[in-house]
This record gives sequence, structure tokens and C-alpha cells, in this order.
Amino acid sequence: MKIGVISDLHGKCDPKIFDILKGTSLILSLGDIEDENIIVDISCIANIVGVRGNMDMGFDPVIFPIERTLKIMDTSIFMAHIIDMSAEKTANVILFGHTHIAENYTDHRGVLHFNPGSATFPREGKRTIGILEIGENGQVGGNYI
Repeated sequence: MKIGVISDLHGKCDPKIFDILKGTSLILSLGDIEDENIIVDISCIANIVGVRGNMDMGFDPVIFPIERTLKIMDTSIFMAHIIDMSAEKTANVILFGHTHIAENYTDHRGVLHFNPGSATFPREGKRTIGILEIGENGQVGGNYI
């Protein structure tokens, strides 16, 4: 399963985002999108599940909570815009945004920590969108485009 992961668009949506996310089964939004119309536009590609960022003041807290945990193909995915990395999370994957810096590492417990960076306002390097792939055997990998 191929999953798109976006964060920190801050009201801007480069048309290239649609090409990159084409072919994903699901899109996970990690907040600071700022414009709900972007969510509506991107949802024509695949269903979106998201969390609210610190800049998403008007977003419905029921649809976009501060954090959430999903189960996809027996893989537990914890999502939050801002995350306390010292807090113990029980998930196979921890997704977070806020820093505008793409990160992809596995900790000592085997938990994947993944930040898609920002497709519009990166703090380091180039603009990025995350792609997670979950295999039938439960293996999870993350990449950036």
C-alpha cells in the first residue's frame, strides 16, 4: 500500500503535489495546511486522514484532532503535528510535522519516525512530500519526493 504524507503547506499548494500523490491509496496530513480548500482539492486523489497543526485554528477538531492513531494493514500509525519525542508511543510508525525538515529513521525499538518535511516552505534542503509503503508482510518504509 502506497500512502502519501504531507505537512506544513501553510496555505500554498504547488500543482506538482497532485502528480506526486497520484497513485496513493491514502493521504495522511500532519497539519499546518491552513486552508481547508487544499484538503478538498487533494482529496480528489485519495481519502485524507489528518491531524490539526498549530496554524490550523479553524479546522474541525473532530475531523482534525491534535493526534490520532490509525491501524492500516496491521500497522499502527501514530500521527501528530508537534510531538514530544521523549514520550513513549506504542505504534509501529510515528508521523510528525512542524519542523519543515524531512526526517526518516528507525529507533532502537524498531519504530519508524517519519516527518515529510514541507512541500512549500522547507527549512533545510528541497521541498519534500513523504511516501510511506506498507508491504503485505507489515514492513514499512518511507521515502521523500
